[in-house]
Amino acid sequence: MVGCVEGCGECGPKRIFEFYQFREHYPAQLEADFRKRGLHTRQFFDGSLSVAETAWLVEEIQKDPESAVVGAFLNWRYVPSGAERAAWDIKELDFNANRGRGKTPIKLQRPWETAKIPEPVMVPLDDPERVAALARLKTLT
Repeated sequence: MVGCVEGCGECGPKRIFEFYQFREHYPAQLEADFRKRGLHTRQFFDGSLSVAETAWLVEEIQKDPESAVVGAFLNWRYVPSGAERAAWDIKELDFNANRGRGKTPIKLQRPWETAKIPEPVMVPLDDPERVAALARLKTLT
């Protein structure tokens, strides 16, 4: 195992705390990240995965930019691949390179970072504001 030594007092408690936090708030994403590595979260509880191994695994999940836990924590709509992130970076670089000197670079909004699409609010036909606005429009024509 790379990155953590059995019984190290440095990363174990913090990473195990984070494991429980992820398990509480992002259970499906944590399970998906464990399965991506050929493991299951239940292996920690049945003893087949040691505390040090689990701590190391949580650290690796946090470092992985394509992990589902990181995407959920950052409130992304979906987790982009490395190629998609690179394509957007190149698009932004090209866009700003062709804007001219002395202009403030524009940060393009990434599609995975945008908030959830808002639901439109339906206004009833007999809404007083709507009726008044229609009456004003009729007087203009």
